[in-house]
Amino acid sequence: MLQITDSHLGQITTLSGLHFDFENPHPSMIAVADIATALSNICRFGGQIVNYYSVAQHSVLVAQMLPIRLKMPGLLHDATEAYMGDVVSPLKNLLPYYKELEDKLHQAIALKFNLTVSDEDAVLIKKADIAALQLEHAALRLKDAAALKEFMEYNNHHLTWQPTEARENFLNFYEILELNGKTTECSTA
Repeated sequence: MLQITDSHLGQITTLSGLHFDFENPHPSMIAVADIATALSNICRFGGQIVNYYSVAQHSVLVAQMLPIRLKMPGLLHDATEAYMGDVVSPLKNLLPYYKELEDKLHQAIALKFNLTVSDEDAVLIKKADIAALQLEHAALRLKDAAALKEFMEYNNHHLTWQPTEARENFLNFYEILELNGKTTECSTA
């Protein structure tokens, strides 16, 4: 039987049954399946979009835009949102303790997946994140024809993925990176 953690203690129980502590995150509390599940169920743009578009699909897009050595950190760049939700940046900026909690979680995720990212690489990941945001906005919100064509090419001619498809594609991309030692090109189904 799944045990529900008392939310007043700053903890949650993930779908896989792991207990996650927001103030004291540890790599043992983190599972890629929980990340994929949560991110596939979280809609980008604070839900202010006509077509459902998940953080998982966004994460795969960011990873695809990066060189091979940065695909795994790119795929997991928003993994904190699997536990903390996708708080839109304007609100996040108003919540000072949120950033501290997010930084702790980011460190635990980096340890869990053995991610080391230099400052220069962090800049490249952020640039890909912003490029993905701009492409997503142009394609999905503005319906710009050129952006829509480019976006669809990244997604194997699918506009957006349903949550189950996003979860599967995220996990497949992760597994390909793991199996190939993060050294080969990856694509989604």
